[in-house]
Amino acid sequence: MTQPPLSVSIRKLEEEVGVKLFTRTTHDVQLTQAGEAILDEARQALFHAAEVGRIARLTALGLKWNSCESASSGRRNTRCCRNYCRRFALNILRSR
Repeated sequence: MTQPPLSVSIRKLEEEVGVKLFTRTTHDVQLTQAGEAILDEARQALFHAAEVGRIARLTALGLKWNSCESASSGRRNTRCCRNYCRRFALNILRSR
């Protein structure tokens, strides 16, 4: 992302949350205390947003994204699913 669109996006985010997330100078950008506080949550939100998209694409291709579900517990083995998707599904997505 080039600088002006990034700056606009940051400004919009700061307006939405109602606090400054970065302190800016002409040579430096630093997270504020509020920015530091939400950093991990923001990373997780971005990861989950990407996962939602991935699951939707796999489902649209007719692939079972949760094929690593344990028959005994009904719980999904996340590591197994990630590896399954990397090996098989991502190759399909890249070829399209």
